[in-house]
Amino acid sequence: MSPEDVHKLAAALVLLFVVVGLAKESGSLSGAWTAKILPAGLVALGVFLVLDPIVFHGGSFGAEGIQHQIQGAILLVVAAIEIGRARGRLHHAVFASALPLTIVAIGLLFVFHSQHGGGDMAAQLAQHRVLGATVVLAGIVKGFDSLGLARTDWAARGWLLLLLAVVIQLFLYVESSTMSGGEPSAGAEHRGH
Repeated sequence: MSPEDVHKLAAALVLLFVVVGLAKESGSLSGAWTAKILPAGLVALGVFLVLDPIVFHGGSFGAEGIQHQIQGAILLVVAAIEIGRARGRLHHAVFASALPLTIVAIGLLFVFHSQHGGGDMAAQLAQHRVLGATVVLAGIVKGFDSLGLARTDWAARGWLLLLLAVVIQLFLYVESSTMSGGEPSAGAEHRGH
């Protein structure tokens, strides 16, 4: 699978979560089961990121793959916290702040994401930095939502809309140097996205 394909698969997972989350926030979906949407989305994305270097890149993953696995492991821990919150067992603000802080941290990992050295490095860095900044902003807005700091419901939908922007960025992600009109670098194999 190419790096672009892996990004598109991640985008599809996030898109599914965003669409269902927006339907829940708009009132189109209701019921006790909707409290499980967020934890389920976190588990799916966490497992995907942990397995990405192993499944899609034959275990050869370098610094990038390790970052993906760290992101996935963190999402799985936060999913467990969100399951506890959905069950009404974890009420403290520390637990409410876990997801927003995690989203911000993952955004920062994107900003400083290791690159593998193939393709157009400047374009890859720019894409990761814009993606990271969008994710950080989504985390901040989710913080307003989770901690009850928003006076209206703008944050409940706002962080999901920012994740929709992340989805678009992931679908548009390109690593090859052909995006700038050049030929791919000789020996520019992908080692871990």
